[in-house]
Amino acid sequence: MNDMLNENTYKAAVSRNGKRIGLYDVKFEIDVQYLAGTEQEIKKTIESNVDIKNNYFRVESFTDEEESGTSYVDGLGSNTGFFRYNQIVESGYTTIVHEYLHTLGIWQGKNAHEDSHPYNLNLIGKGQPGMMYIERTLVDRQHQVNPKAEQGDYVNGGHLDIRKRKVTAADIYNIFYKQIKLINGLADVGKLTSKYHAP
Repeated sequence: MNDMLNENTYKAAVSRNGKRIGLYDVKFEIDVQYLAGTEQEIKKTIESNVDIKNNYFRVESFTDEEESGTSYVDGLGSNTGFFRYNQIVESGYTTIVHEYLHTLGIWQGKNAHEDSHPYNLNLIGKGQPGMMYIERTLVDRQHQVNPKAEQGDYVNGGHLDIRKRKVTAADIYNIFYKQIKLINGLADVGKLTSKYHAP
């Protein structure tokens, strides 16, 4: 996950009251751990968490998402969610990075779709798809599930292969475009939802 997030070097401008106050290097350092214990102990740990740096994601062979059982987080900027194991593996682990970026507040704002993904899902001729694009996005053939399929032929793979998504400068910008409150050079990004998900 760190490798995907740090594949390129990014800079982020931080502003206060409409005035740029600094240009910062962006580096992700993520430590993934298994939370052991009984369900009651795990529930208590998650629900009592007050550290914005801690994120909790249940990983199972299914999720409780009603329509498709897909992986999700508990809203933009949240620190909790529920992931489907085979979706993580089959996506080349881009699903984890995609959902993690949602925890940092991507996507919201004028270019956001109501489902918190980019509104324009036609990237034909626009190069590398960013990490926040979803499977039904139209892309150049080399980024399709089936490069030989007609673009837009969803049945035969004429759409984004999510294993080919990458974190882009636009993704990083969409974390920091809103006002970030710095205290001694540090800022909290996201919010505490601390929601426990039952198995």
